[in-house]
Amino acid sequence: EDRIQALEKVARSIDQSVLDNPATLQQVLDRQTITQDLFNSGIVAVNLDGIALADTPVVAGRRGTSYISNEATRKSLDQGKTIIGRPLVGRVLKQAVFNINTPIRDAKGKVIGALFGVINLAKPNFLDHIGDHRYGKSGGYLVIAPQHNIFVTATDKSRVMQPLPPPGTNPLLDRRMQGFDGPGVAVNSLGVEILSSSSRVPVADWFVVATLPTEEAFAPIHDMQQRIIWAAILLTLIAGILSWWLLRSQLSPMVNAAKQMGEMTGTGKPLNALPVGK
Repeated sequence: EDRIQALEKVARSIDQSVLDNPATLQQVLDRQTITQDLFNSGIVAVNLDGIALADTPVVAGRRGTSYISNEATRKSLDQGKTIIGRPLVGRVLKQAVFNINTPIRDAKGKVIGALFGVINLAKPNFLDHIGDHRYGKSGGYLVIAPQHNIFVTATDKSRVMQPLPPPGTNPLLDRRMQGFDGPGVAVNSLGVEILSSSSRVPVADWFVVATLPTEEAFAPIHDMQQRIIWAAILLTLIAGILSWWLLRSQLSPMVNAAKQMGEMTGTGKPLNALPVGK
Protein backbone atom coordinates (compact mmCIF):
# COMPACT_ATOMS: atom_id res chain seq x y z
CA GLU A 1 0.00 0.00 0.00
CA ASP A 2 2.90 2.38 0.77
CA ARG A 3 4.39 1.69 -2.65
CA ILE A 4 1.07 2.14 -4.43
CA GLN A 5 0.43 5.46 -2.71
CA ALA A 6 3.93 6.74 -3.50
CA LEU A 7 3.63 5.70 -7.15
CA GLU A 8 0.20 7.30 -7.54
CA LYS A 9 1.53 10.53 -6.02
CA VAL A 10 4.33 10.69 -8.60
CA ALA A 11 1.86 9.90 -11.41
CA ARG A 12 -0.29 12.86 -10.37
CA SER A 13 2.72 15.17 -10.80
CA ILE A 14 3.03 14.22 -14.49
CA ASP A 15 0.80 15.87 -17.11
CA GLN A 16 0.70 15.80 -20.91
CA SER A 17 3.33 18.52 -21.29
CA VAL A 18 5.77 16.62 -19.08
CA LEU A 19 5.03 13.33 -20.85
CA ASP A 20 5.69 14.98 -24.22
CA ASN A 21 9.11 16.19 -23.08
CA PRO A 22 11.38 13.22 -22.23
CA ALA A 23 14.06 15.45 -20.70
CA THR A 24 11.58 17.10 -18.32
CA LEU A 25 10.01 13.70 -17.57
CA GLN A 26 13.45 12.34 -16.72
CA GLN A 27 14.05 15.23 -14.32
CA VAL A 28 10.70 14.61 -12.61
CA LEU A 29 11.54 10.94 -12.09
CA ASP A 30 15.10 11.66 -10.94
CA ARG A 31 13.72 13.87 -8.14
CA GLN A 32 11.68 10.98 -6.72
CA THR A 33 14.33 9.63 -4.32
CA ILE A 34 11.75 8.20 -1.92
CA THR A 35 10.04 6.28 -4.70
CA GLN A 36 13.40 4.95 -5.86
CA ASP A 37 14.01 3.66 -2.33
CA LEU A 38 10.68 1.81 -2.41
CA PHE A 39 11.38 0.15 -5.77
CA ASN A 40 14.79 -1.50 -5.80
CA SER A 41 14.98 -1.53 -9.61
CA GLY A 42 13.55 1.92 -10.16
CA ILE A 43 10.49 3.41 -11.81
CA VAL A 44 9.58 3.69 -15.48
CA ALA A 45 7.18 6.00 -17.34
CA VAL A 46 5.52 4.75 -20.54
CA ASN A 47 3.21 6.37 -23.08
CA LEU A 48 -0.14 5.02 -24.26
CA ASP A 49 1.65 2.61 -26.60
CA GLY A 50 3.61 1.18 -23.68
CA ILE A 51 6.95 2.60 -24.87
CA ALA A 52 9.31 3.51 -22.02
CA LEU A 53 10.02 7.26 -22.20
CA ALA A 54 12.13 7.67 -19.06
CA ASP A 55 13.36 5.64 -16.12
CA THR A 56 15.27 6.16 -12.92
CA PRO A 57 17.80 4.97 -12.15
CA VAL A 58 18.65 4.67 -15.83
CA VAL A 59 19.06 1.07 -16.95
CA ALA A 60 20.69 0.44 -20.31
CA GLY A 61 18.14 -0.73 -22.86
CA ARG A 62 15.07 0.11 -20.79
CA ARG A 63 14.12 3.40 -22.45
CA GLY A 64 12.54 2.78 -25.85
CA THR A 65 11.45 -0.74 -24.89
CA SER A 66 7.79 -1.60 -25.43
CA TYR A 67 6.01 -2.92 -22.33
CA ILE A 68 2.58 -3.16 -23.94
CA SER A 69 2.84 -6.96 -23.85
CA ASN A 70 3.18 -6.83 -20.06
CA GLU A 71 -0.31 -7.75 -18.90
CA ALA A 72 -0.32 -5.48 -15.84
CA THR A 73 1.00 -2.46 -17.77
CA ARG A 74 -1.54 -3.00 -20.54
CA LYS A 75 -4.41 -3.31 -18.05
CA SER A 76 -3.32 -0.16 -16.25
CA LEU A 77 -3.37 1.73 -19.56
CA ASP A 78 -6.66 0.20 -20.75
CA GLN A 79 -8.60 0.18 -17.48
CA GLY A 80 -7.06 3.22 -15.77
CA LYS A 81 -6.42 1.23 -12.58
CA THR A 82 -3.43 0.49 -10.39
CA ILE A 83 -2.38 -3.08 -11.12
CA ILE A 84 0.18 -5.32 -9.40
CA GLY A 85 1.89 -7.38 -12.05
CA ARG A 86 2.70 -11.05 -12.34
CA PRO A 87 6.16 -12.11 -11.10
CA LEU A 88 8.25 -12.91 -14.17
CA VAL A 89 11.74 -12.65 -15.65
CA GLY A 90 12.25 -9.04 -16.76
CA ARG A 91 12.97 -8.57 -20.45
CA VAL A 92 15.71 -6.01 -19.74
CA LEU A 93 16.96 -6.96 -16.27
CA LYS A 94 16.81 -10.73 -17.02
CA GLN A 95 15.99 -11.36 -13.35
CA ALA A 96 12.87 -12.28 -11.40
CA VAL A 97 10.77 -9.12 -10.98
CA PHE A 98 7.23 -7.88 -10.58
CA ASN A 99 5.94 -4.37 -11.10
CA ILE A 100 3.25 -2.09 -9.72
CA ASN A 101 1.55 -0.07 -12.44
CA THR A 102 -0.56 3.07 -12.09
CA PRO A 103 -2.07 5.25 -14.84
CA ILE A 104 -0.96 8.79 -15.67
CA ARG A 105 -3.88 11.10 -16.44
CA ASP A 106 -4.25 14.52 -18.04
CA ALA A 107 -6.17 17.44 -16.54
CA LYS A 108 -9.47 15.96 -17.74
CA GLY A 109 -8.77 12.57 -16.17
CA LYS A 110 -8.00 10.81 -19.45
CA VAL A 111 -5.30 8.13 -19.31
CA ILE A 112 -2.24 9.33 -21.24
CA GLY A 113 0.38 6.89 -20.01
CA ALA A 114 1.45 4.77 -17.08
CA LEU A 115 4.09 4.68 -14.40
CA PHE A 116 5.40 1.47 -12.95
CA GLY A 117 7.81 0.63 -10.17
CA VAL A 118 9.95 -2.50 -10.37
CA ILE A 119 10.62 -4.89 -7.49
CA ASN A 120 13.62 -7.09 -8.26
CA LEU A 121 13.25 -10.36 -6.35
CA ALA A 122 16.89 -11.25 -7.05
CA LYS A 123 18.06 -8.20 -5.06
CA PRO A 124 17.35 -7.29 -1.43
CA ASN A 125 13.70 -6.20 -1.30
CA PHE A 126 10.88 -5.57 1.16
CA LEU A 127 9.55 -9.13 0.82
CA ASP A 128 12.80 -10.36 2.37
CA HIS A 129 11.30 -9.36 5.72
CA ILE A 130 9.14 -12.44 5.23
CA GLY A 131 11.36 -14.74 3.21
CA ASP A 132 14.49 -14.31 5.32
CA HIS A 133 12.79 -15.41 8.51
CA ARG A 134 12.07 -18.88 9.77
CA TYR A 135 9.03 -20.03 11.66
CA GLY A 136 10.38 -22.01 14.58
CA LYS A 137 13.59 -23.90 13.89
CA SER A 138 12.73 -25.58 10.59
CA GLY A 139 9.56 -23.83 9.40
CA GLY A 140 9.22 -20.88 7.07
CA TYR A 141 6.97 -18.70 4.97
CA LEU A 142 5.57 -18.76 1.45
CA VAL A 143 4.14 -15.82 -0.48
CA ILE A 144 1.75 -17.10 -3.15
CA ALA A 145 0.07 -15.31 -6.05
CA PRO A 146 -2.95 -17.59 -6.66
CA GLN A 147 -4.14 -15.68 -9.72
CA HIS A 148 -0.80 -16.43 -11.38
CA ASN A 149 -0.39 -19.90 -9.84
CA ILE A 150 3.13 -19.09 -8.64
CA PHE A 151 5.29 -18.80 -5.51
CA VAL A 152 6.37 -15.14 -5.36
CA THR A 153 8.99 -15.64 -2.66
CA ALA A 154 9.71 -18.04 0.17
CA THR A 155 12.08 -18.83 3.01
CA ASP A 156 13.24 -21.71 0.81
CA LYS A 157 14.70 -19.68 -2.08
CA SER A 158 14.48 -22.65 -4.45
CA ARG A 159 10.72 -22.01 -4.58
CA VAL A 160 10.94 -18.38 -5.73
CA MET A 161 9.12 -17.95 -9.05
CA GLN A 162 8.25 -21.65 -9.16
CA PRO A 163 4.77 -22.77 -10.25
CA LEU A 164 2.39 -24.20 -7.69
CA PRO A 165 1.90 -27.99 -7.67
CA PRO A 166 -0.96 -29.22 -9.89
CA PRO A 167 -4.45 -29.27 -8.33
CA GLY A 168 -5.04 -32.44 -6.35
CA THR A 169 -1.40 -32.78 -5.30
CA ASN A 170 -1.95 -30.93 -2.03
CA PRO A 171 -5.64 -30.82 -0.97
CA LEU A 172 -4.90 -28.25 1.76
CA LEU A 173 -3.26 -25.90 -0.76
CA ASP A 174 -6.26 -26.39 -3.05
CA ARG A 175 -8.50 -25.22 -0.19
CA ARG A 176 -6.26 -22.20 0.42
CA MET A 177 -6.54 -21.29 -3.26
CA GLN A 178 -10.31 -21.17 -2.67
CA GLY A 179 -9.97 -18.86 0.35
CA PHE A 180 -9.40 -21.16 3.36
CA ASP A 181 -6.95 -19.64 5.86
CA GLY A 182 -7.29 -21.87 8.92
CA PRO A 183 -4.67 -24.29 10.27
CA GLY A 184 -4.25 -27.68 8.67
CA VAL A 185 -1.87 -30.58 8.19
CA ALA A 186 -0.75 -31.85 4.80
CA VAL A 187 2.24 -33.28 2.94
CA ASN A 188 3.85 -30.55 0.82
CA SER A 189 5.34 -30.86 -2.64
CA LEU A 190 8.70 -31.76 -1.07
CA GLY A 191 7.21 -34.77 0.70
CA VAL A 192 7.33 -33.21 4.19
CA GLU A 193 4.30 -33.32 6.47
CA ILE A 194 3.65 -29.78 7.66
CA LEU A 195 1.28 -27.81 9.85
CA SER A 196 0.35 -24.52 8.17
CA SER A 197 -1.88 -21.49 8.38
CA SER A 198 -2.31 -18.57 5.99
CA SER A 199 -3.32 -14.90 5.81
CA ARG A 200 -4.51 -12.83 2.87
CA VAL A 201 -2.81 -9.77 1.34
CA PRO A 202 -5.89 -8.06 -0.17
CA VAL A 203 -4.07 -5.24 -1.98
CA ALA A 204 -2.20 -7.76 -4.15
CA ASP A 205 -4.73 -10.62 -3.95
CA TRP A 206 -1.90 -12.81 -2.65
CA PHE A 207 -1.66 -14.84 0.52
CA VAL A 208 1.14 -15.70 2.94
CA VAL A 209 1.49 -19.20 4.39
CA ALA A 210 3.40 -19.98 7.59
CA THR A 211 4.57 -23.60 7.63
CA LEU A 212 6.13 -25.81 10.28
CA PRO A 213 7.03 -29.51 9.93
CA THR A 214 4.75 -31.56 12.16
CA GLU A 215 7.83 -33.26 13.58
CA GLU A 216 8.74 -29.94 15.20
CA ALA A 217 5.20 -28.62 15.66
CA PHE A 218 4.06 -31.64 17.65
CA ALA A 219 7.38 -32.35 19.38
CA PRO A 220 6.20 -30.84 22.70
CA ILE A 221 3.09 -33.03 22.57
CA HIS A 222 5.15 -36.13 21.78
CA ASP A 223 7.52 -35.28 24.64
CA MET A 224 4.56 -34.86 26.97
CA GLN A 225 3.14 -38.19 25.82
CA GLN A 226 6.45 -39.89 26.55
CA ARG A 227 6.60 -38.29 29.98
CA ILE A 228 3.03 -39.39 30.70
CA ILE A 229 3.83 -42.96 29.60
CA TRP A 230 6.93 -43.18 31.80
CA ALA A 231 5.10 -41.57 34.71
CA ALA A 232 2.25 -44.07 34.27
CA ILE A 233 4.71 -46.99 34.26
CA LEU A 234 6.46 -45.69 37.35
CA LEU A 235 3.18 -45.06 39.20
CA THR A 236 1.92 -48.51 38.20
CA LEU A 237 5.07 -50.13 39.62
CA ILE A 238 4.78 -48.11 42.84
CA ALA A 239 1.08 -48.95 43.14
CA GLY A 240 1.83 -52.62 42.51
CA ILE A 241 4.53 -52.72 45.18
CA LEU A 242 2.31 -50.90 47.68
CA SER A 243 -0.62 -53.20 46.90
CA TRP A 244 1.58 -56.27 47.34
CA TRP A 245 2.90 -54.95 50.67
CA LEU A 246 -0.57 -54.06 51.97
CA LEU A 247 -2.07 -57.39 50.93
CA ARG A 248 0.83 -59.28 52.45
CA SER A 249 0.42 -57.36 55.70
CA GLN A 250 -3.36 -57.85 55.78
CA LEU A 251 -3.34 -61.52 54.83
CA SER A 252 -0.33 -62.66 56.87
CA PRO A 253 -2.51 -63.82 59.88
CA MET A 254 -4.59 -65.99 57.54
CA VAL A 255 -1.45 -67.37 55.91
CA ASN A 256 0.02 -68.22 59.33
CA ALA A 257 -3.25 -69.82 60.48
CA ALA A 258 -3.46 -71.92 57.35
CA LYS A 259 0.15 -72.97 57.81
CA GLN A 260 -0.48 -74.06 61.43
CA MET A 261 -3.65 -75.92 60.47
CA GLY A 262 -1.76 -77.75 57.82
CA GLU A 263 0.93 -78.75 60.28
CA MET A 264 -1.65 -80.05 62.77
CA THR A 265 -3.46 -82.17 60.21
CA GLY A 266 -0.48 -83.39 58.32
CA THR A 267 1.76 -84.51 61.19
CA GLY A 268 -0.79 -85.74 63.73
CA LYS A 269 -0.02 -83.00 66.19
CA PRO A 270 -2.67 -82.33 68.78
CA LEU A 271 -5.24 -79.74 67.86
CA ASN A 272 -4.61 -76.44 69.54
CA ALA A 273 -6.45 -73.19 69.41
CA LEU A 274 -5.10 -70.90 66.76
CA PRO A 275 -3.48 -67.73 68.05
CA VAL A 276 -5.47 -64.56 67.32
CA GLY A 277 -3.28 -61.78 65.94
CA LYS A 278 -3.88 -58.14 66.68
